[in-house]
Amino acid sequence: MPLNGKVGELTDAEYRALVALWAYCSRKRNGGEFDREELRHAIYTTPRGPRAVKDAQLDRFLQLGLVNSTNGVCAVNDWSKYQPKDPTAAERMRRHRERTDA
Repeated sequence: MPLNGKVGELTDAEYRALVALWAYCSRKRNGGEFDREELRHAIYTTPRGPRAVKDAQLDRFLQLGLVNSTNGVCAVNDWSKYQPKDPTAAERMRRHRERTDA
């Protein structure tokens, strides 16, 4: 993500909103897909307090190709590319080490 030139074009507020959107998708385990109506649940902080991701910010992400939209459903581009192949692997390895070290 830090090497994606499109991310470098974002303002500070847009960057915070994008990270909030990613965090929301991660929490919901929705595969990076969401409806526009869900934006109000993607919250980020600013020096002036919490903010929800706005439609204008989502439009900017769509314009830059960071998000795409089909039939009203939005999706974070390359979501699966950046997700762990086995999200429980670290936890399983930790438990294994605890058992074998004991």
